[in-house]
Amino acid sequence: MFQRKTIASLLLAAAAVTGIAFAQDTNPATAPAKDMLEKQKQVVKDAEETAKKKAEQAVKEADISAKKAAQDAADAAAKAGKTGEAAGEGNPMEAWAKANMPQKEHAKLIADMLGEWTVVNEVTFAPGMPVEKSTGTAKCEPMFGGRFVKMDFEGEMMGQPFKGFSLWGYNTPAGKFESTWIDNSTVGMMYSTGTQLADGTIEWTGTYTDPITKQTKTSRSTTKMTEKNVMVYDAFDKTTDGTEFKMMTVTYTRVKGMGAENAK
Repeated sequence: MFQRKTIASLLLAAAAVTGIAFAQDTNPATAPAKDMLEKQKQVVKDAEETAKKKAEQAVKEADISAKKAAQDAADAAAKAGKTGEAAGEGNPMEAWAKANMPQKEHAKLIADMLGEWTVVNEVTFAPGMPVEKSTGTAKCEPMFGGRFVKMDFEGEMMGQPFKGFSLWGYNTPAGKFESTWIDNSTVGMMYSTGTQLADGTIEWTGTYTDPITKQTKTSRSTTKMTEKNVMVYDAFDKTTDGTEFKMMTVTYTRVKGMGAENAK
């Protein structure tokens, strides 16, 4: 935003200076006026080039930071294992430290999720009903030394602007993945715990309060990396007779970060 304002200011300055030159010279095609205009154009061009270079550098630095966070989490997991071997059961401080160090599960979340994604969302509210499609973007970043991953989501839902935010982590003492979700269309938080299956899929069980019945309900969903840079989230619901059906499929395709630029 600052760069845009700077460029706009330069353009206004160029117009002002050129206008003064025209006012002083009845012939706008004189060499001094032309030279002044060319100089101002060059200033604007240089500013735009500088802004572009800074933006490219910011993307590179973000990618480096994401990869470092993934490596730090993996190193911390290995260190925690060694610390656990050395720590005796009678040392509560070391036991506490071990229990709260990032583990291989944290490294998995980072490797799977970090980066910027394009999103395709498909929703149906009952078996046989039409599927509504929408698109969006998501950005995932590490928090607190790789202990958590945060996701900012932006797109549309039912033709309306839609924003969401979630936190993902692994609760080592509980032996469960955990996630929370909030968005601009609801007033409640959804909390879910997950277990990793043999094929790498994480199966989630969540709880939420139905805004109509005020009853606590449970939800089931899964996340799976179908490719290195493709993550699929499936959410399920039940009909009135208890039959489960797939209500939502969200396909994330990574476009920046964690090697996405080099993917075919």
